[in-house]
Amino acid sequence: LDYKFVSHTVRLIKEGEELLKTGNLIFPLKDKQLILDIKLGKYKPTEVMDMVGDLEERRNEWDGYGLLPHSANHKKVNELVINIYKQYLGVK
Repeated sequence: LDYKFVSHTVRLIKEGEELLKTGNLIFPLKDKQLILDIKLGKYKPTEVMDMVGDLEERRNEWDGYGLLPHSANHKKVNELVINIYKQYLGVK
């Protein structure tokens, strides 16, 4: 079992849950110790896979939260990218 990969999977699912439910991500993550313990191999492979399975089942419940739009506002994203480049390059 690739514990590092699985720890990233758990982190991403938990971040997605928080983002969809609250619209925010707070760092450091409240589950950072769990994620670190997974990465360090402190759980048996079956325990880790059960955790991932439980998270995946819960993920199906988040579809109704709807805090995020179904598609990106490409115009706003492009404007943001252009402004970031301009600021970085010192262009007005």
